[in-house]
Amino acid sequence: MRATPASHPTLPRLAPTAWVRDAIVYGVIPSRFGPRGIPDVTARIDDLRDLGVDTLWLSPVNEASPGDFGYEVMDHRRLRSDYGRPADLRRLVREAHFRGMKVLLDVVPNHTFDQHRWFQDTIERGRESPYWNWYDRDSTGAPTHYFDWEHLPNLEYDNPKVRAYLTDAMLDWVRDYDVDGFRVDAAWAVQERRPDFWPELRRRLDQVKPGAMLLAEASALDPYWGRAGFQAAYDWGSDLGVAAWKDVFTTGGIGPAKVERLHRAIAASTDAARGASALTMRFLDNNDTGQRFAARHGADMARLGAALTMTLPGVPLLYTGQEVGVDYEPYAESTPLDFTDRLGLRPAIRELTQLRRRLPALRSDEFARYERASAPGTYGYTRGAAGPDQALVLFNFSTRPHEVDVDGVMRDELSGDVFTPARGTTTVRLPAKSVRVLTAASAT
Repeated sequence: MRATPASHPTLPRLAPTAWVRDAIVYGVIPSRFGPRGIPDVTARIDDLRDLGVDTLWLSPVNEASPGDFGYEVMDHRRLRSDYGRPADLRRLVREAHFRGMKVLLDVVPNHTFDQHRWFQDTIERGRESPYWNWYDRDSTGAPTHYFDWEHLPNLEYDNPKVRAYLTDAMLDWVRDYDVDGFRVDAAWAVQERRPDFWPELRRRLDQVKPGAMLLAEASALDPYWGRAGFQAAYDWGSDLGVAAWKDVFTTGGIGPAKVERLHRAIAASTDAARGASALTMRFLDNNDTGQRFAARHGADMARLGAALTMTLPGVPLLYTGQEVGVDYEPYAESTPLDFTDRLGLRPAIRELTQLRRRLPALRSDEFARYERASAPGTYGYTRGAAGPDQALVLFNFSTRPHEVDVDGVMRDELSGDVFTPARGTTTVRLPAKSVRVLTAASAT
């Protein structure tokens, strides 16, 4: 009989270390940076640091089937040769640490590829194979899998040898390469079959590198993750794998109904994070979002979406090429990208990363809707505790300019514009498809 999440104790919620709480993560597909893989990432590390990111999440670097993105695992412990040598990964981590940056690896604990030597041995030898019980099986003995992943058989986490192997594999990456944590692929799947595995992994990981980051590919709405040792999880809704902001954005602007949908999603994840859940990883693009956000919705919406991710509570994610609006699909091919900024997005995103670092309010847990942003297509919220350091973020997602009333003298940290009272009221002008981040300013 399989265990259920309620039947196993979890950990007290792990308070994220300062670097996790303040992190700005950049998802790296090494093959998209150049034909050498990891060395090409290292060659551009100063460019990434200048963008304002401080944490690199590398797509799977473990040995996988030829040409695969990395989730068709052939060896959980070996570095894939087309990405470089072990010395190359060690150099990348070393160069990142020298610049005050962290490195996460994408680890794939749920399954192997069906061409993996273990699984092939079970096909050849059946129940006589020593790996027969390394795979989860149904009542007929057939290997289980999720969705249409017939080529990715699930590992059997009720087998202590499997749990020990995957634990040691993850810890070896930390010991051998000094990485700072993991983005855990399909973390929800292992939770479903063996929910006590993750708290135990957290205990073991802290013995090697205390406070190392664990990012769950799972919904941050689930309180399990914060008590299972993860500091962050995805900004998904209640449906598995569905982004909380899916279908909110359109090229032509956002009307009142979609603004309300957006707010409900933000409020749900913010409320969850105040409880037992992990921090919410905010994103527009990742490896599973298909066509890139800027290509679908245009440069203006890409700027506004980036402003949301950088000013909301949680951990913001940028993904390979997002800062220049390059159009590609992560799983379609692996050729290097042209990082020319044809949409002019990079300066805007860099300004947002710098602003997030400059204003502590934007890295706090405090969030409240600003009800006076009520014109069609407008949306606002305060960040930080009430007081002189609080920030007010105002969006106009519509194609028409609007005005919002605020209190006192306010300065827009993005444009430098200062708004002062006139006849007792301070009116902030919001051009079409714009954002302002306001802080209290002294009257002159």
